[in-house]
Amino acid sequence: MFRLSLLCLLAGCPGLPDSGDTDEPDTDLDTSDAPPLTDLPTGVCGPTPYDWVPLDQVGTVVSWERASELDLSAQAIRGVLAGAGLPADLLDIRYDVRMYRFRYLTQDRGQTVEATALLSFPETDETVPTVAWLHGTTGFMDECAPSAAGIEGAAGNLLLSSMGVAVVSPDYLGMNGFGPASENVHPYVIAEPTAVASLDALRAAWRLTPELSGVDADVTRQTILFGGSEGGFAALWSELYAPWYLPSADMVGVVASVPPTDVVGLATRGATVEGATSLALAGALATYSDWYGFDEPLTEVLTDEAPYELASTLLPAMNGSCDFGDSYSDISSVETVYTEAFRQAATDGTLADFGPWGCALTANSLATAPFERISDTPVLYVYSGADDLVYHQTNRDDIPRLCAQGYDMDTIECAGAGHTEGAASSILLQWEWVQDRLGGVPMDDECGVPEPIECLPEG
Repeated sequence: MFRLSLLCLLAGCPGLPDSGDTDEPDTDLDTSDAPPLTDLPTGVCGPTPYDWVPLDQVGTVVSWERASELDLSAQAIRGVLAGAGLPADLLDIRYDVRMYRFRYLTQDRGQTVEATALLSFPETDETVPTVAWLHGTTGFMDECAPSAAGIEGAAGNLLLSSMGVAVVSPDYLGMNGFGPASENVHPYVIAEPTAVASLDALRAAWRLTPELSGVDADVTRQTILFGGSEGGFAALWSELYAPWYLPSADMVGVVASVPPTDVVGLATRGATVEGATSLALAGALATYSDWYGFDEPLTEVLTDEAPYELASTLLPAMNGSCDFGDSYSDISSVETVYTEAFRQAATDGTLADFGPWGCALTANSLATAPFERISDTPVLYVYSGADDLVYHQTNRDDIPRLCAQGYDMDTIECAGAGHTEGAASSILLQWEWVQDRLGGVPMDDECGVPEPIECLPEG
């Protein structure tokens, strides 16, 4: 959860929002040279295959509003960083930031749905690239959306735009931060809805930007996908879908820190060793049941015995509180979370074959995606050497598999760092890598498992 929540110290910014609806200009993205969208499989692991909604019917802006209460000056952002004890020159904070929020159309299992996002710009008339900032786990319902969380939820936008990029931050499906409520719980660690909603947020932002009279920056479609934890998952899968779904984006790079790429491996860990991974993967399995519409009951994988009755209570808890984990904070064994059959499959290393659940775990693991990667976007893969949530060994083990598939990938292991610490402490290294990609500097490191390094700069 790399959200830099230190920015919440400045929650009292003045200003009242303007608002308005927008009629979409005829600026649809050119898809004439793109591979057919029908090449992307639907209905994987359970539901009947469905047809994709045509791309000219998604990524349209439903409504937007100025979010001037979220604006911050470069001086204020530097002050927050200094107040947090970070070196004043750690990052190149140069620009005041201008903020908007918008609702847009995307699609979910062949139907159009509305989603929400934040959009920010540096106060400049220069040409600037676009960053899709993809947030880590904040919850699973509308009230947990970053766009509903004020300055804290806008932290990624504020920091990155202050360094000279336009930033689009989708809330993800099931997490509408404003306007009409979502109809479903957020599909957690599920590739298709995560990637599709993220790419449609970019499409909608590019359509909206010319309508915003207060924006002087010349925003290009040169794009960086940038995210940590669940956001790293979103960034990597968005890159995988982009050649079909958003082909006119000029994908320059992907930054994925502490990403859950091997979901089978994480489920194996969570079902055999009690820890942070155990409840997180149980939450993923609950939303798999909901999103895929499995005929099999959740009791095949999660226990329904007192005192927690997870198979019955977990999904309602996720859809009822952003801090639902507090209800299960005293869980002390995997036996109280997972069924004996699921735990035995994890012990035997056969979770990938465990009915529809194994299919979903496999389909949402990057190295076993249900379609071939046809892109070649450079990737920065950062993980934490002592991560007990996205268990660090699953990251180490996944790197050779991704390298073998042709990923052009630089890798960083933050020595001894926990989950959040590794993502946050390596921000300077991440930003330097982004600057190199935007500057056309070629990748020169060989893809492979790295030697651990200290990620936080001295001083």
